[in-house]
Amino acid sequence: MNKNLNKLKPLFTCLTIYFWLIYSAHPEEIKVFVQENISSANFVKIGADNVLYLRFLATDIEEIFQKTMKERIGIDLMRSGALENQIGAMVLKRIFLSSDKGQACEKALIKSGEDPSNDELVLIEIKFQCESLNFIYDPRELLTTHSQRSWQIIIVSEGSDQKEYFVSSESPPLNIKRSD
Repeated sequence: MNKNLNKLKPLFTCLTIYFWLIYSAHPEEIKVFVQENISSANFVKIGADNVLYLRFLATDIEEIFQKTMKERIGIDLMRSGALENQIGAMVLKRIFLSSDKGQACEKALIKSGEDPSNDELVLIEIKFQCESLNFIYDPRELLTTHSQRSWQIIIVSEGSDQKEYFVSSESPPLNIKRSD
């Protein structure tokens, strides 16, 4: 019986976080909750682009970065801004956005580095251009690279409305439907 309860611990943790998010913040605020093994993703529509604001604990990003060091053999990380750019490139390579018809969205790194609102967090901003309003978001490769226990809280903002989702490395890709 204890083994079964231990398997449900991550689910209970996420449900607790979910209810805390719903009932603790004002609706007009973009909610950010990040802790060990839990990252935050906020999608905001800006013109024709979907801008993704990803937040991780700096220690979690450091762990992912260390696991993927082979990708950066020969890259000088001592240059100004090189480390931030490589962190952004590492994340960009591991998340995917496609139209609801499966066509890959163009993606570009806007910036990557310390979150100005919290020095314990890393903020990565990515711009996606998709052909349709509805899209499929898949962060599983990034979450798997980090840990089998990784979760991501995803907030999709449309004006003052927000939809919230939770995904893990084992979740299916998230189908996000926007209104016109």
